[in-house]
Amino acid sequence: MIKLYTKKEAAEILRISLPTLDRRVSSGRLQSTKTGRRRLFTKEDIDLLNKSGDARYYK
Repeated sequence: MIKLYTKKEAAEILRISLPTLDRRVSSGRLQSTKTGRRRLFTKEDIDLLNKSGDARYYK
């Protein structure tokens, strides 16, 4: 069974804010599944973003 995480849980794992998480999703850097009004993330997608080093980048 695939473990799914809420936006809040994913943001805590990645150590980023919710607005930053939303930006990663809208830019396509983080994949998610939308179920009704909820956006859910798999552990694999979270780990992939974390490994890429793109979770927390600064301009």
